[in-house]
Amino acid sequence: MMLNVSRIKTLFATLFILSLNTVFASKITISSDCELTTNLNINGITIKRLLIDTGSSGGLNLSEKVIQTLPGTPARFLKTKKYTDAYGGIRQTNIYEVPELMIDGIRQQKVRLIAFKPWGKMDEHQKAFPINGVIGLDTFGDKVLHIDLQKMNLSISDSFIPEQTALWEKLPINRTDYGAEINAIGEGGRPLRLVIDTGANRSVIFNKNTDVESAEVTEVVAGKNLVIPALKMTMNAPALADIDGFVGCDFIKNKHLVIAKDHLYISVN
Repeated sequence: MMLNVSRIKTLFATLFILSLNTVFASKITISSDCELTTNLNINGITIKRLLIDTGSSGGLNLSEKVIQTLPGTPARFLKTKKYTDAYGGIRQTNIYEVPELMIDGIRQQKVRLIAFKPWGKMDEHQKAFPINGVIGLDTFGDKVLHIDLQKMNLSISDSFIPEQTALWEKLPINRTDYGAEINAIGEGGRPLRLVIDTGANRSVIFNKNTDVESAEVTEVVAGKNLVIPALKMTMNAPALADIDGFVGCDFIKNKHLVIAKDHLYISVN
């Protein structure tokens, strides 16, 4: 039987395009505290040390100074937004919009920018390890977000179809104010709402019915057989009352995370 070499090459090329469609790749740095940062070129200016945070539902957070001095059409002020951080603190920030933004060569239309202000307990951390903004879950709109902690690259694509499905766990997600949420099963079959949070250094399950501190590690299951070790923690965080915990960087590191509109893939190899 004769092999149609041309057809085989075309097939493999098609699979490659469907699986990747990578538009750009930005190098990720991971700190000793499991903090994921990268640099982006925005309208010709390189912004260093941006935190990759899938637990932030908003888009791109930049300092007020950077927003107001970006080359191109000036950002238009939209509103001041008040919010409650995870620990109950009342904060506010300014929201802007630019008609067009070039992010590492990717043209984005009508982009909302959030004035970056540290939240939660980030204030003290900023003195030692300052970050200059946050890449939130919605930064790249409807693009598929790749956080590859095997090759240490951040990239986006138009679509993603894994070539070897056995190497991936596919999970449905809900995009909420908390970020990318998945459903999981905890001890005793308890259903859990967990946020895939690359901005959290530890995976945590909240102890909501006790004030007793615990350092106990438990395991939760997501999808068919994804087992996630997590620390049980008492957390006085009123704004997080609707969720049961985070899947943090300690679990995601050394994996490839792909987040699409309503589902995600996580490598299991």
